[in-house]
Amino acid sequence: SRHGIIVFGSTAGIMQVPASGGSPSAVTKAGEREAHTMPYFLPDGRHFLYLRTGAPGSRAVQVGSLDAAPNEQNATALVKTDYGAVYAPGPRGSIGQLLFVRGSTLLAQSFDADRLELEGEPVPVADPIATADFGIGIAYVSPSNTGTLLYFRPASPNVQLTWFDREGQAGRPAGEPGRWGVMKLSPDGTRAAIVRNDDGNGTDLWQIDLIKGTSTRFTFDPGGDTQPVWSADGSKIAWISNRDGFIGIYSKPADGSGTEELLHKFKTRPNSLTDWTRDGRFLVYTDGGDIWALPVSGVPPEKREPIPVIQGERGQLGAYVSPDQRWIAYISNESGQQEMYVQPFAPGTPGAKGQPVSGKWMVSSNGTLGMARWRADGRELIFLGTDGGVMSLDIAEGPVFQASAPRLLFRLPLVLLTMTTQPGAIVDVTKDHKRVLVTMPIVDAFSGLNVVMNWQSALAAQK
Repeated sequence: SRHGIIVFGSTAGIMQVPASGGSPSAVTKAGEREAHTMPYFLPDGRHFLYLRTGAPGSRAVQVGSLDAAPNEQNATALVKTDYGAVYAPGPRGSIGQLLFVRGSTLLAQSFDADRLELEGEPVPVADPIATADFGIGIAYVSPSNTGTLLYFRPASPNVQLTWFDREGQAGRPAGEPGRWGVMKLSPDGTRAAIVRNDDGNGTDLWQIDLIKGTSTRFTFDPGGDTQPVWSADGSKIAWISNRDGFIGIYSKPADGSGTEELLHKFKTRPNSLTDWTRDGRFLVYTDGGDIWALPVSGVPPEKREPIPVIQGERGQLGAYVSPDQRWIAYISNESGQQEMYVQPFAPGTPGAKGQPVSGKWMVSSNGTLGMARWRADGRELIFLGTDGGVMSLDIAEGPVFQASAPRLLFRLPLVLLTMTTQPGAIVDVTKDHKRVLVTMPIVDAFSGLNVVMNWQSALAAQK
């Protein structure tokens, strides 16, 4: 604020701290299963807007005050929306505009910043506008105090698979555009198993022939199918699905023949299935912030009990096992931000803790967005940096893990970073590490940042 107070959101409520330093203190108090996020100061520097989160459709923007105790804040919803709102001063006194999003439309409604009351009806300003949930409700819009509006217009919901070489040069598109999502390349690099959602009523797996450019549906259940992984020989695909009232791991021959096999039924809700070891013994996945290995080869279904691999107080995810199955690379936020780590792959016994491991190495230095990929000979590890950089590590031979410092190969288009918090799930690399397949958004002339001058004058014409 203009008085030097910083406010920020949390699961406990809105917190405040002096810009000069000090200990944060609570301004609002969040209820169970909600957070207070996206605070935005009003002109007096004492009142602010914030979003009370919860399940989508039940969220609302409220007005808080630095002068009220957490238990005495006004609990009345100012406007129902799933995303944070901002305030733009107007040309006449305290009457400005409250900017908020419903659906994909940016709306403006007159707001008296002194009386803290809305006036009139909302008027559309822009459509579509980019939003991101992440549990905190972000709307990509920012007004100035002098009549300029900045907002981000998203690309088409359709995306196009595109090849890049190691120097970052884009090649030919692969397959047809569609609402593609999480994607994995086949071991020979000729096919992609990919998630598709066309109607919002669940997701299915499809296969794209990257040579012919054709796409074929692979799963047909009305439940949600996601997180595909290939067996090392490319003969099978496994995935996670929520069907028949539970979540399980299924597999099926990659050529579409045969029937689906339920490999494991979860008692919890796993986060992701990421890898299938080269010897076919284990499927590797994340559940409850820990990394597990599910025995699938040579083990009867009734004895397929998950084995813990990496457990810790902080969350772990995105694990991939080296081709010789000596090492496992994974993401952890134990340092305070997501970094890439490598340690020996030593699954414990079913129902027990993971085996003690000798050694652990942090191989990233400035954060990571995932995509740990081992080259087929195990001599290189690639991952994504936080700025979309494709980073490479040389791996030395020997009994102890040794890696070079990460070096930048090229940076992926920054628009990818607006699509998901884990772009590593929509990017993959061929086993020889010569080509990168990217799920590229389809942009038009208006996609990206848009600047509107004197935007409030257009509101007056609509009213």
